[in-house]
Amino acid sequence: MLICASPVLALLLVPKISRRLPIRFAIWVSTLGVAHEQLAQLIQAYLRSHPIGPASFVLKDGADRIAMHREAGHEVVIATGALESLARAICDSAGLEGVVVVGSSLRRVLGGLVADQHCFGTRKIPMLTDRGYPPDWQFVYTDHHADLPILACGRQRFLVNPRPDTITRVAEALGASPTVLMWK
Repeated sequence: MLICASPVLALLLVPKISRRLPIRFAIWVSTLGVAHEQLAQLIQAYLRSHPIGPASFVLKDGADRIAMHREAGHEVVIATGALESLARAICDSAGLEGVVVVGSSLRRVLGGLVADQHCFGTRKIPMLTDRGYPPDWQFVYTDHHADLPILACGRQRFLVNPRPDTITRVAEALGASPTVLMWK
């Protein structure tokens, strides 16, 4: 079904405003008949089958920075647009069990799963607040200008491996350049 609809869905990917529809449709179709309980099994199967190993999902420099913060007694919270259960599994497989993860969630619609809460951009602040982590934050790390709202709430701001246009947009919006970190 997804293959039959792909020519029409591909056209929707062109305008930025309509990109979400084909992605949501693809997720819905690919999860038809999948129960929430099966997601954990699918995530573990994916992590096991990933050719370069699950720990490779986390950059060594990022893991080192998390370890530094934890050694300093800081609570580390990762807010991600990824599915929370997937992000949690990735953190666990990389040895980051004590890190709090706030991520996107799914809900059932017509036999498939669709986005319930997407932890992206401005949505990150209320989702973090609902989980007990309201602004202001001492440290904020991101790689994208969509996180300007959380960067604005951080005392120390870091851009990780940003594209040049992200650096420019963030600096203009905040009136100051954040620290840029280039991680391998």
